[in-house]
Amino acid sequence: MSKQKEEKCLTIAFSSFLPYSIFHQKAFLAFVYDELKAYGRELDDEKVQGWMITASVSGIAIALFVGGFVAEISYVYVFIASIISISIAFTIMLSI
Repeated sequence: MSKQKEEKCLTIAFSSFLPYSIFHQKAFLAFVYDELKAYGRELDDEKVQGWMITASVSGIAIALFVGGFVAEISYVYVFIASIISISIAFTIMLSI
C-alpha cells in the first residue's frame, strides 16, 4: 500500500475517534443519570456507570488483543477495522 493511502487511512481513523471522545465525557454520564431519573432509578446511577466502564474496558482489551494480531499483517487493517467499528457503534447509538 502506498504511503499516501496509509496516511489517508490514519487521518480517517484518528478523526473517527472524535465521536467516541465527545460522547464519553461527563455530558454522556449526565444523560444516563437523567434517563435513570426519568424511570425513578437514579440510585442505580453508580451501578450503571460501573457496567458502562466495564463494557468499555472489556471492549478495549479485546480490541487490543485482536488488533495486535492484525497489526502483524498490516496496520492499515487495524485502522480500517477501527473506522468500521466506530461507524457501526455510532449508527447504533443514533438509532436508539
